[in-house]
Amino acid sequence: MRKTLVLWLALAAAPALATPLFAQVPFGPDERFRTDVLCVFGHPDDEVLVGSLLSRLAFDQKKRLAMVYCTRGGMGANEVGCEHAQALADVREIEGRDALAFWGVTRAWFLDAPDTPGQDVLRSLSGWREGTILERVVRLMRITRPRVVLTFLPAMTVGECHGDHQAAGVIATEAFDLAGDPSAFAHQLAAPRDPTRSGNFGEGLAAWQPQKLYYFSDADATVFLDGKGPAYRSSEVSPSKQRTYQHLAAEEASRQDSQDVGVIAKQFLRTNKFPLLLDPERLAFARAAVPHTTSGDIFENTTDAPVAFAPPVRTARPPARGVWLELGGAWAFYRELHRAHGLTHLDDVPAPEASTDSAHAVRVPLLLHNDGTQPVDAVLRPALPPGWIATAGAGAYRLEPHATWPVEARVLAKGQNGTRGAVRWDLDAGAQGATSVSLSACLSGNDLPQ
Repeated sequence: MRKTLVLWLALAAAPALATPLFAQVPFGPDERFRTDVLCVFGHPDDEVLVGSLLSRLAFDQKKRLAMVYCTRGGMGANEVGCEHAQALADVREIEGRDALAFWGVTRAWFLDAPDTPGQDVLRSLSGWREGTILERVVRLMRITRPRVVLTFLPAMTVGECHGDHQAAGVIATEAFDLAGDPSAFAHQLAAPRDPTRSGNFGEGLAAWQPQKLYYFSDADATVFLDGKGPAYRSSEVSPSKQRTYQHLAAEEASRQDSQDVGVIAKQFLRTNKFPLLLDPERLAFARAAVPHTTSGDIFENTTDAPVAFAPPVRTARPPARGVWLELGGAWAFYRELHRAHGLTHLDDVPAPEASTDSAHAVRVPLLLHNDGTQPVDAVLRPALPPGWIATAGAGAYRLEPHATWPVEARVLAKGQNGTRGAVRWDLDAGAQGATSVSLSACLSGNDLPQ
């Protein structure tokens, strides 16, 4: 009887002596979501612009791919049905997942920033509530722990030049520089107070520094990216699939029936002649936290192991220059973005350009600066191609000391689609000097408003 009582007491005491249950919960990143390349896009179907590269990575290099779409594309057209707005957003997410399944990609997140048709990145970022979307993308970088981040070139270009595309590039750039920062969105890094229970505070993530950041462009032509990063041939044949990478990209895109990219992809698959993708697909190198060469492969010197947080080297603003003129709007924003994120090597990629429909004026936002201590009278004048007319902006301005005066200049452009013209604005401040800015304007038939 005494032995039985001792055994019973020992068994009753065992739970108190065992390792606490919460210590048995695995602590560390979830390996199911680790990825090699995280792509940050504006809309479902944007992946077609690097579709041949993604086909190469998925089929022949067996890389782990994950996608983030900042919007669900509800403001697009619908080529096959009557669904629009929020209903179309649901349709496009379904199509997007079906298309990604062709590459075997199951890790895709469709965020809820509003689809904002237009070319102005600042309008898109404003509507998106930039900080909210940025926090979500930082979280996803910390969950997926990519070696490489691939996104849109944040720049004004002649082409589709969608503001949401540019905004996705801005968000990805900011997230690349914040995901490894332990002071950024620190609530994501807080350990859960009791992993065995629901309703925890603290997300249990770890800071993660992605190792390389690359941009691609939706411009009509991307020759301006030559020498700025690696290039991959769309016309090369996949060893594993025995079809060109462009053909594989078309197969992926053809599943997105509601969008014109799906229509174009199907036509390409039928004829093998309709142009679908640029060849080569060019990338621009942006930032790296590991040794790199500008034109080296995107995985050069990368590793699955964590690397140290690599904050960007900020570039100081240029010193005071008296009275001077610069392009405002998105161009001014991108100059500041480059200074803040170590991207000044891309300041002139591409040189300033804008596109518009021939029925509309070219919008040229300008900033007139007076860094001096005295007010200055200055005259702003345009220099335009024959037949082009300045409808706003020209005139005399009194610039107060240490002040910046924004001017919304507009030019009515004449000509057929494809016509290009050099638009120059001169600021004459008399004895204080003269300064000018230029951009290349193209009549492209683009239906996205400036």
